[in-house]
Amino acid sequence: MTKLSEMFSGADASGANPLKTVYLRDEPSMLLCFTPDAESANLHFEGDESVRRYLVCPGPGCPICFLGAVPIKHGLLPVFNVESCAVEVLQVSDKRGPNALGPLMTRVLADPDIASKVVFVTRSKSNVFAVTTQPLAETADHGEAAIRAFLEAQQNGLKLITAYWRPTATELANVERVRRKLEVKPGWQPPSTDKPTTPF
Repeated sequence: MTKLSEMFSGADASGANPLKTVYLRDEPSMLLCFTPDAESANLHFEGDESVRRYLVCPGPGCPICFLGAVPIKHGLLPVFNVESCAVEVLQVSDKRGPNALGPLMTRVLADPDIASKVVFVTRSKSNVFAVTTQPLAETADHGEAAIRAFLEAQQNGLKLITAYWRPTATELANVERVRRKLEVKPGWQPPSTDKPTTPF
């Protein structure tokens, strides 16, 4: 049996989630890949000012699906982020194409020497991705301690999907931007399995 505090070592006292997502931008993110194994997740992006992030589709009764937005299937890949010195979640959509992240990362992960290389990932404002690698300096932080702690936590049940907000359908319907849309397109009903919730 593992103590909860040990499993979530690295989380602050406020109860913040121990896992974060890699924020991709024009400046290269420097990542170390230590496994090709990813979790699958169906995600929506919600643009409401109170949210402005990807979230897990609650499934049946999802108000965003009701409004016509299909969730996007993503692979969630754990990587060591050199900048933060922590294991984070690299979000890879199932989109195809020469400049999509999935095919680029698939080629990188097929490299038998990838564990000894640093991966540089950039995303332009028009969502064009670029991925390059170079040998990792022997003197660089290889992230062994953080990776080992993550793998132990994963064995004890930690899921990559916990890096994302996982609202119930009712909680999502109470987000102001979603609620306004539902008022214009009536007919949505919360699933009977939803627990009562307070407004977002």
